[in-house]
Amino acid sequence: MMKSLISQPFIFLAAWTCLFFGFGDLLKGYWPLSITACLMVAIFIVVKFKSGTSPWFILYLIPLSLLIQLRWSQHQKDHHELNLLEKLEVQNMPAIIQKIEVFDDCTNLIIQLTGQSKNTKAKIRLKYTIVEQSMSPGDSIWLDSKLTRPIQNSEFDEFNYSAYLSTQHIHYTDHFDAEICHHSETTAPNIYKWAHQSKCYTKDAIRKLILDPDISGLMIALLLGDKSQVDQTIKSQFMTTGTAHILAVSGLHLGIVYSLSKMSMLALVLLFPGLKRFTPIFHIFNIWAFSFITGLGSSVVRAAVMISLLELGINLKRQTHSIHILACSAFSMMMYNPCFIYDIGFQLSVVAVLSIILFETAVYSIIKGIHTWYNYLMKIISVSVAVQILITPISIYHFGSFPIYFIIANLVWIPLSFLLMFGGILLVFIEIFSTTLGLIIGQVCTHLIKIGLLTFQKISELPLPYLDHLTIFPEQVLLSLAGFLSLYAWLHSKGMKWIQACFTCFAFLGLVWPIRYTSLTSSREIIFYSQHQNILAELRIGNEMYSFIKTDSRKYVPSKLCRKSLIQKNTIVKMPSSENRTYCIPLKQQDKICIHKNYWDGCLSESHKINFLLLENQKYLDTSDFQNTLPEYVIIGKKNEIKFKKLATAFFQNKNTHLILLDQGTYLKRL
Repeated sequence: MMKSLISQPFIFLAAWTCLFFGFGDLLKGYWPLSITACLMVAIFIVVKFKSGTSPWFILYLIPLSLLIQLRWSQHQKDHHELNLLEKLEVQNMPAIIQKIEVFDDCTNLIIQLTGQSKNTKAKIRLKYTIVEQSMSPGDSIWLDSKLTRPIQNSEFDEFNYSAYLSTQHIHYTDHFDAEICHHSETTAPNIYKWAHQSKCYTKDAIRKLILDPDISGLMIALLLGDKSQVDQTIKSQFMTTGTAHILAVSGLHLGIVYSLSKMSMLALVLLFPGLKRFTPIFHIFNIWAFSFITGLGSSVVRAAVMISLLELGINLKRQTHSIHILACSAFSMMMYNPCFIYDIGFQLSVVAVLSIILFETAVYSIIKGIHTWYNYLMKIISVSVAVQILITPISIYHFGSFPIYFIIANLVWIPLSFLLMFGGILLVFIEIFSTTLGLIIGQVCTHLIKIGLLTFQKISELPLPYLDHLTIFPEQVLLSLAGFLSLYAWLHSKGMKWIQACFTCFAFLGLVWPIRYTSLTSSREIIFYSQHQNILAELRIGNEMYSFIKTDSRKYVPSKLCRKSLIQKNTIVKMPSSENRTYCIPLKQQDKICIHKNYWDGCLSESHKINFLLLENQKYLDTSDFQNTLPEYVIIGKKNEIKFKKLATAFFQNKNTHLILLDQGTYLKRL
């Protein structure tokens, strides 16, 4: 089985594509992906040689590499190398709406600028709520505004918003307080407009038949993946219990839609036997219609491609393997849009399905019994446990937390999600014929959701419901994944070399910590944040951290640098904005770091000091303070008056000092 699986071509097409797309960003944190792809390609070549295949097959990698490189170059040219201006003034410029997101207090529009390159897009936020049906994808709006490029964030910011927008091919952002100049509806046929109208109709039907706004918002999220109306407390409960996948439309939802489609088609075939030949078309149409309505996210597209390939394989009577179908769907998606490889949802979706395929059968064989109802519960548990095996290191790396009672939560919410999706679909259709019956079904759905929320409440009362602020390094992610894959190989081949490889990976996994700790103690760095919630600056000296926070900060939240740097001591220093303060921190016997808040003292210019001047909340610049002495680094924060920023920039640019503008992103200085 192992040899037949390894010889499947799409597995290595996907790995080779990851290698090419990830290699360009090797120094940006994606090197585990590239190394994994290299290992998979090396295994493929070794297996081919051992099976007696002619070595000339390696020549096929040359045209394949050229094809992948051509796609990558074309994608970069079309979406990332447009030579755009930092600020774009638009006056009565037409734009086409591509996506609409309506929240309680604002509305987000993704638009395509028709006056620029055909691929230039912007994300604008309207600081008011619109009627969702009043706009549709494909409609035109006219703008009078000054669009700006997103700020380039640092790897140490809590969320790299600029990188996220780049993967979405969004180049400009803006905010609008007033109404948009002009809006005109499109009359041309548009599948996205049909999908948007269907989504609006579904949401209105649910709100009409489920009267509690919190319950209806959660029901919409469960059915359509639209979390804009879900209470923030409920969102955090799904995150901390390991059931966030219930709210993200993925394979679970499409599996339910596929099951309902098969049940519907079975009933239609009993009435009209001639429809049997159209079964695959019917199923694939339903799957992709639901995918369009939910917004074509990366996880739902992956699931839709997999189910479509599976359905075609069944009807063509071709033997298929789940991993091969998964690799084929991943390869197709990456060739269509190479940015999918950097999408966390895409990574988690693919790895979750791979983990279920590899380990679910082994886990189920251990816990299964003889009773049908017991085995049904064990099936849910085996899937929940299997998916966590490969997902855990990746989720800890991205989010820094792990749910302890995920088995209990999934044991309740997976059956509930099936019932609620079935009930939601019934609500949409029954609302047309009988409002009374729809209200009854709405009450049933309301009670089911309350049972699920009660489960969250009980789990939160248990000791240690989840682990937070966890740290795992990229090399540990790679070693843990390699160890689990070696474990899978041992389970199927029983070869001692695989179990030895598994133990070796986990042994090296433990060695990462002392190696990281040793290298950290001999280095130091300072960071001035542009986007952090409450931290102005952080100074790391070996394993000690000094976090300079705002006085009005309600709660100190450790930064990503603090969580991922094996910090032993973290000193919190409050920097009030109402008074002038200077903080000096000793580095060695003679060296000092001095951070000045809104103030410069000329007597602090001794030779064994590194002086930083941090300017925040300033309106006027008094140049007389800098006649005799200048700081080595001047950091101009985001929260200053525009006039002050211009004066300070013009003044310090002509001086013998380093000027850092936090408007251009977080600043990192290695000391």
